[in-house]
Amino acid sequence: MACPSAQMQPTNGGLQIPHIQVNSVTISEQAIAEELQYHPAESAERACYQAATALVIRELLLQQVSKLAKGEAPSGDSEAAEEASIEQLLEQQVPVPEANE
Repeated sequence: MACPSAQMQPTNGGLQIPHIQVNSVTISEQAIAEELQYHPAESAERACYQAATALVIRELLLQQVSKLAKGEAPSGDSEAAEEASIEQLLEQQVPVPEANE
């Protein structure tokens, strides 16, 4: 599996938004800019890093969903369908220990 790669691209506001590819899937600068609102941080650069990280993780999870579904995309091309697919993946693949006393 190829590692995500990033190259910083300057923007009009001075903030550098990275150009990111995850296994040949490009995460757009617009997607990163839209994700920024969910990542308050002490600096714009840190918020950008956190937004990009969240999108990379999401893309890796979606790629794993697709791999396990033998290339089929989640039913419905909506964000809700993708979220449901990721939730199902995590329920199936991540063991959760049961608490005892």
